[in-house]
Amino acid sequence: MCASTSDRKRVIKNISIVLVSPQVPENIGLCARVLKNTSFFNLRLVNPRLNDKSFEVSKRARDILKKAEIYKNLKEAVGDSHFVFGTTRRKREYASVYNFHNILPMLIASAKKKRISIVFGRENFGLSKGEIECCDSAFYIPADQKFSSYNLAFSVGIICYKIFEYLENVSGISS
Repeated sequence: MCASTSDRKRVIKNISIVLVSPQVPENIGLCARVLKNTSFFNLRLVNPRLNDKSFEVSKRARDILKKAEIYKNLKEAVGDSHFVFGTTRRKREYASVYNFHNILPMLIASAKKKRISIVFGRENFGLSKGEIECCDSAFYIPADQKFSSYNLAFSVGIICYKIFEYLENVSGISS
């Protein structure tokens, strides 16, 4: 049995996907596509290298890019969020970093009640220490330890798909 349509819509509506300083314009377009594939639509961009290539690659998800909100810094981008989840591939000495699989139910429960943000960092080095400190929690996507860094668009795709899948398969989201 699936979660009710209104519960799914509320969770999706309450989640913003935030890309911090994405460097590859095509990745921005690919992220928009994956958001549309998985019913998401709240895209926030912090200092993006957005250009015609981004729109070209986004194909039929151009509307997601056109509606994307652009910010100068992460603090502004997540200012209206009640909870902020950061993504990282690195273990952090100063912060607990959770496996996405384990944090997913908490993420869904939070988004059912309030606006949240999921923050993704730059392609070359992710989120800085200061940016991680803007987050309430951090998680990683499990990967082979010998090659643990996913492409930005793939990371967004995995996270959005897993949330979408969870919402499709859960037997109702409890109040």
